[in-house]
Amino acid sequence: MSETNKFINEKTQRLEAAISKCAAQSQGGQSLLLVSGDMSGIQPFLYQIVSSKAARNLKGRSCYLDLLCRAVVRSLLSALSLDEDHVVCESGGTFVLVAPCTADVKKELRNAVKHIEAKIFETHGTALSVAIDSVEISVDEARGGTTTLAQRWSEVFAKREVKKNAKCSSVIAATGGYSRFFEPQQVTGDKTDAITGEDIADGDATKVKDIDDETKDLVVSKVNEKIMKLGEKLRRDCKPDLVDDKYHGDDFVIEPAGLGIKFYLKKGDGEKKVQTFEQMCENEDALERLGVLRMDVDNLGSKFQEYARTQSLAAYSALSYELDEFFKNHVEDLCDNHGCYLLYGGGDDLFVVGEWRNVIKLAGNIQADFKQWAKDRNGDWSLSAGVAIVKAKYPIIEGAKESGEEEDNAKTHACGGVTKNSISLMGTPLNWDKEFEPVLHLKDTLVKFLVNDDLPKSFLNKVMIHASKAAIKNHKVTEVSIYWHLSYDIKRAMKRAKGKDNVIALLEQCRADICTPGSTLAGEKIETNYHLFELWALASRWAELEYRSIKDKQKNQ
Repeated sequence: MSETNKFINEKTQRLEAAISKCAAQSQGGQSLLLVSGDMSGIQPFLYQIVSSKAARNLKGRSCYLDLLCRAVVRSLLSALSLDEDHVVCESGGTFVLVAPCTADVKKELRNAVKHIEAKIFETHGTALSVAIDSVEISVDEARGGTTTLAQRWSEVFAKREVKKNAKCSSVIAATGGYSRFFEPQQVTGDKTDAITGEDIADGDATKVKDIDDETKDLVVSKVNEKIMKLGEKLRRDCKPDLVDDKYHGDDFVIEPAGLGIKFYLKKGDGEKKVQTFEQMCENEDALERLGVLRMDVDNLGSKFQEYARTQSLAAYSALSYELDEFFKNHVEDLCDNHGCYLLYGGGDDLFVVGEWRNVIKLAGNIQADFKQWAKDRNGDWSLSAGVAIVKAKYPIIEGAKESGEEEDNAKTHACGGVTKNSISLMGTPLNWDKEFEPVLHLKDTLVKFLVNDDLPKSFLNKVMIHASKAAIKNHKVTEVSIYWHLSYDIKRAMKRAKGKDNVIALLEQCRADICTPGSTLAGEKIETNYHLFELWALASRWAELEYRSIKDKQKNQ
């Protein structure tokens, strides 16, 4: 048994014991509280970076968010006199725990929630908030003895959503007025945070040394100062852990949102070089292009609710930890192997950057490994991904937005009766199982012919131009005269390729695919709703960009 599986088994056994303990302490011994929380504002907080040092600061911000969520959970456990065994799941800003169902616990929970909301607002304003609520469940439901556990999940999630829509309401009530929330606050006009570009409130500005030029000072908020130091510590292979009795105060300590829960980072042996986005793309030389990847599990909420219909809380907890293990540790290993940088991995959500070709390869490998992960668990789970290809100096917040839009394209894509389970790049979503591989193989063939000077780049440009003039609507060519123009250009290209049978065969296949489309793309079977003209245009654009990358690299060697 692997160490991971051993940990998960032990964790679920301890959770079962915690459920029994809660039941024994509850009124009548037949019920307990299911407490759930969800952090809001994670993505804007993570991506709101205008500094050129985005790559270095994002890792610190990602780790800080993880520590803040952990601090919220531990603050609740402390207030309710519970231990770690009561945590059902905890990842990606969402958590679930079990507690005794007593009047005292309910009162302490209300007080703890108010305290946590106030401390987070004090530190982060309305940028970050947490919605926490609870429902009562029976012991039988917790242990999977009934089919109503899924209903309890729905209830607690619905109550949590109501809290989200009224975030900071308890803080507003506690302050006795709305001015702090809805009226402009005084800020020092000449103080703007060097990392986020936001105005800094009076008394919250501090100076830190530029990590690349120690002769320069950067003005940042006190929170960002701590986050920057956290990011620097993470470069030294440090791992954050809770402060305990063995801690002697020699290492870096951080207390997220002043919740009273402190974490320290042990000094690492080596140092990980964290590259800037420009350095990640140095192999591209003149064509610096960064790939920005967003990726997550399709229909995760409904999948978990489906799982909860027949399983216990302990089984749910095990699945959650296995999923977290995949999206944190396994994906991080894959990122290292592909020269990419995992900036955020929480729950089922990924945010990765790297040289654009490496990012697309990485996305394919993550999908393949996750497909096997799901198969091993007899599940039909799938992933959808969005890749934005941007210049290395492009603001990361805009890159994140564009990759998010690509991911949305993938989430709405349908192919062969299947929705989602897709990757979208260059504005075109492709089903992983039915469309992606044929287009990828066509792109690879085109690149090979270009590199060997068997096919002129101008031919790809003509395919793309003709596709743009074809007036394709609902995957149908409405400007039919384009067929004659394309056929003419293909005939000319075939004459120039005299003696190159493989090139002539590809050109002939291009004409057949576009003018009399069937069920193959460049000779490879494909199931798609697209007109094959659209897929040839995508493969041509993809190949042209990759060819430029290769030629630019060769030119500068």
